[in-house]
Amino acid sequence: MRAAETGNVVEGLSGADRAMLYILAAWTGYRRKELSSLTDASFDLDGTPPVVSIHARNSKRRKRDCVPLHEEVAKRFVSWRSQKEIAKGACLFTLSTPAGYPRKTAKMMKRDLAVARARWVDEGETDQEKERRSDSNFLTYQDADGAFADFHSNRHTFVTNLALSATNPKIAQSLARHSDVNLTMNVYSHVQMEQKAAAVGRLAAPPSLEVRCESDSLALRLAQDSVSGGHGSLHEHCEARQLSHLIR
Repeated sequence: MRAAETGNVVEGLSGADRAMLYILAAWTGYRRKELSSLTDASFDLDGTPPVVSIHARNSKRRKRDCVPLHEEVAKRFVSWRSQKEIAKGACLFTLSTPAGYPRKTAKMMKRDLAVARARWVDEGETDQEKERRSDSNFLTYQDADGAFADFHSNRHTFVTNLALSATNPKIAQSLARHSDVNLTMNVYSHVQMEQKAAAVGRLAAPPSLEVRCESDSLALRLAQDSVSGGHGSLHEHCEARQLSHLIR
């Protein structure tokens, strides 16, 4: 966001306008066309909570949609809007050219990501850290899996962040405005390896068992007991010794 805010005009939008557009996209999940329809009347900032609505004719599912605004997003919007001169009833974001052609939002994302990444790499405190950052895929327009950070990826970010914050899947589905919860959780929600590792790391550590077995089939016996519902004591088979030395 910082790179966009201080950036030059790209595709007819100032840096401040692009930053606000990205924030709304990533914190509401609204699509490009839906965001382009927003006017002052779309926002109810005095309500509890503040909300932003999309008219049915502009919604992909042809229903009036209403999404609550994060408190900080509402504050940022008020600050941004106070610095804009926009005619009453006019759209807040001009995502089409005067001739009616769609502006290239992917070009905006690519330009702003490149600036943000260059700053992030340069902010490394040591040469080694700068090299590590340079070798990473962080803030690249295309990641190692070949996925592009186009404008629609902001919607994916919204749903992924809902999943990472342990939002109930049905609530996430409602906020994403999907007809199928599987689309919300399986297509729009992305979990990185680092996040998987963090989740596994939060699991309780396995107990340290010290046993010595009469034969090396202890693991098989335990598995069989588990399947059959047996409750035999380990001491029927084993004496003190590290289990890890036996199961290999």
